[in-house]
Amino acid sequence: MVTATGTFVSCKDYDDDIKDLQGQIDKLATKEDMTSQIATLQAALTNAAKDASDAITKATAAEAAAKVAGDNAAAAKAAAEKSVAEAKAAAIEAAKAEVAAAQAALEKLVADGLADNKAELEKMAKVVEEAKKSVEAIVGKIADMVTSVELVDSYTNGQFTDGTPTLDILTVKQVKNEFGPNKEVTFVKDAQYNFGGSFIVRVSPTNAELTADMVSLINSKGQDLSSLITIGTPKRYDGDLLTRAAANTGLWEIPYNWQQYKDADMNAASTSDNKSILYAVAINNTSAAMEADRNVVSSFDLTIEKGTFKRATTLLFTAGGEKVADLKNRYGNPKADQKWNATNDASKLIDPTKNTTNDIEDNRTGAAKKYLSVKVGTPFDVVLDMEGYKTADKTAPYRFYVTLDKDYAEESSEPSELNAWNNYAKNTTGLNTLDENGKVTISINDETAEGDIIGYRVYAVNYDGTLVDPDGRAFYVYVGTPAVSAADLTLTAKIATPYDWTKINSTDKAAFSTADWTRAKSGAYTITYTDPTKTGNDKTVTDLGLAYTNFKFYNKDGVAVTVFADENNLNSDASKLTSVTKVEMVGVDPAKLKDGVKYTATITAKNSATGAVVATATITFTKQLPAFPSTKVYPFTNILRSDVLYIYPIAVTGNDKPNEDYGKYDMKNVWHGIVEEGDWKTAQAVAAKFNQVVTDAQKKDQNATAKDAKYPTITYPMNATASTIQVEAKFVNPDKSKNSLYLNEYPMYVNYNYGNISYDLKKNSTTEWEVKNWIPKGTEFKIVFRNYADDCAFDWNGDAPKLAYNGVVGATSYIAIDKLTITDWYNAAVSLVKGTDGTYAKGYIKAIDVHLLTGDKFDQVDEYYTGTIAAATYKTENGKQVLDKPLRVELTERSSAAQPDDVPTKLQFVITDSFGYTVTKTLTVPFTMTAKK
Repeated sequence: MVTATGTFVSCKDYDDDIKDLQGQIDKLATKEDMTSQIATLQAALTNAAKDASDAITKATAAEAAAKVAGDNAAAAKAAAEKSVAEAKAAAIEAAKAEVAAAQAALEKLVADGLADNKAELEKMAKVVEEAKKSVEAIVGKIADMVTSVELVDSYTNGQFTDGTPTLDILTVKQVKNEFGPNKEVTFVKDAQYNFGGSFIVRVSPTNAELTADMVSLINSKGQDLSSLITIGTPKRYDGDLLTRAAANTGLWEIPYNWQQYKDADMNAASTSDNKSILYAVAINNTSAAMEADRNVVSSFDLTIEKGTFKRATTLLFTAGGEKVADLKNRYGNPKADQKWNATNDASKLIDPTKNTTNDIEDNRTGAAKKYLSVKVGTPFDVVLDMEGYKTADKTAPYRFYVTLDKDYAEESSEPSELNAWNNYAKNTTGLNTLDENGKVTISINDETAEGDIIGYRVYAVNYDGTLVDPDGRAFYVYVGTPAVSAADLTLTAKIATPYDWTKINSTDKAAFSTADWTRAKSGAYTITYTDPTKTGNDKTVTDLGLAYTNFKFYNKDGVAVTVFADENNLNSDASKLTSVTKVEMVGVDPAKLKDGVKYTATITAKNSATGAVVATATITFTKQLPAFPSTKVYPFTNILRSDVLYIYPIAVTGNDKPNEDYGKYDMKNVWHGIVEEGDWKTAQAVAAKFNQVVTDAQKKDQNATAKDAKYPTITYPMNATASTIQVEAKFVNPDKSKNSLYLNEYPMYVNYNYGNISYDLKKNSTTEWEVKNWIPKGTEFKIVFRNYADDCAFDWNGDAPKLAYNGVVGATSYIAIDKLTITDWYNAAVSLVKGTDGTYAKGYIKAIDVHLLTGDKFDQVDEYYTGTIAAATYKTENGKQVLDKPLRVELTERSSAAQPDDVPTKLQFVITDSFGYTVTKTLTVPFTMTAKK
């Protein structure tokens, strides 16, 4: 049955009237206005109090989790957030008291007969206004009126999922019955039970407050449903929408329930001419100053739809988070559990001694089923499985309770099992108590129950008074505090195997005790792994490539202990199982572990007889990427001078390079560990690499040809197994007129490539990970390319010699090389003996020309002599080879003139290096060419 209300206007018409209407409200201060304002303030504070309470709960949980994880920064942040929320909660309570005082003052004013006294009303209005300011200081600006309202769909109510928003009505008639441990719940024959629902609206302004008396449902004739439906207290909606919406958009969930009704009245309200009647949500903004009701109205989209009650005939619940189907019962011992014979007659679903049959499918005595493991003094919840009922398309039960499974206690045991259970029950909370919102919390508080098995049975009733299961459904618990072990490991590669980084181990063994694992011997175990970078069910991961063999355990003497007999069961020898004091992880693939992420391995061990969890262990482990291997890859002692390395490139020839445009230098001469002999050399590329620090100017120059390059391009290595550094030949030219950068210092560094052992976030991503090479940087230094020939020094070994000039063209004389001191930059002797390849000094010098300088300024070249370097010659004496002439500078006379005086003569060497560059070395002290007397 529907009734007429006042005048209704559209949102557009309403907007046109707001200004005038607000003016009237500002001018008047009536009892009704103030009463409405107080109700609005109270509603705002109620919602704010819930938000503050939720914030405190969330922050408390976050702080506890952070402390467990050892994250001090996160714990401090959560503690600060909790303090803010607690301060807000305290402010809300103070504001509540202020609003309550205003309400009491207003009620007294009315009781004193002053409701029409303008002066008293104005005083009262100021009190209400002050209370309003206090509330707004906490919750923000409170709008006086709602200006628009619209229906919104959500996942919570799904009111639009079939394309039509509905007001669902589900009604069931009861059968006579009594239910509960003390028969507290009474069902009256043919009594009507109506299921309520809710709908979501969005109002403007977004900070407007709604109260139940503001909301009504109307049809197009202005008739409302107040005689059939009761609107509950609106609350701000915090669920998920089916369509996107920004935060703080004025979303409210409005609950409703149906009153007792007659079918004729409901039919008249639902349909007309076999068509659904459409309803809208109306928000009443009426104040006492208005002559008629003023309402903001949504679209007319709501229809009344009748549903069908589908009673539950299977009892679905969880105990301690475990589904009942996975927990043990004692089916068949001493009797079989029962279920109802199929029937639609509710009267046959009341008496558990009739209309039943054996529930074979509920036989949960097999090895695959388990005891629920609980602790003394630690509560666990028995909760109706709402998702299970939703999946089964059944209406969840109305009420339930939990009691002892007395009929299945083993009376033959000594002492009596039932007596023991009854004793435990005296110190157990939650038994024989009706549920609250589908949950019963049980706590076994008797320490003598430790190690025992206790049976419980759940009984439930449907909304129509029928029993869900004729004899309830049982589950069994094992009371025992599981042994708890913990360890924290850091995994990294060890330098002892510098080139095999495919597996990593713990840096050290961590303390880990299994002293209390006696009950777990021979029991089954599982190892699960969690990744904290993931959320929800995805946190449990199986892609780490880990197995029980990756965990190694040791006793106090450092002797390895077998904890895991195989991949399923623990060691059967309790003395060994409980002797562990240390744990480590070995052979872990680093590419499967995210860099710097602390994973958790949870080991759950069960008792072999009961299947109850008797031991748990958490081993946290974090991959630590190795640093640069500075103890393996490092420069020769004192090879760096003030962090500068001097090297002598040699021309690239043969297979390395068909021309001589480049120079190379083998870094093995100055650096340890860059190439090692052994299997790695053929199995992988060079791990250590020398890198040039390139300036912006050099970057622009990098694409130039070697011939045109203004800056050197330093590369290393030249191929996969070489250890040579390479540079363009022209930068080794000692002629500064042609190479202005000669002896310039170039920044370099060495790094080490461990291969694909890094697993890090992709660039510019916060969710996608990828395997990468890990290449840490090592020694930083500067490199100088020197010319070997240019750094050679020539001098006399002792006094300069005197040579007699014979004045005979073609006559020869010589200066033995051992009369000279020839050294390189390292002060090592330079041999002028030609190699098999026709070069000197291991290929650094291609050729050496000798010249003799005379004249006042020593500017006359080969005036008297020509010179060459001649190899040692030998002769035979008495059948033996003996030295004839040593390695020497051989001088051949060019003139037959006779000099009246001695001629000072300087010895000059013109050296051609491996690149073809020439370097001239002239001895400072001349030798004496003596005159012929």
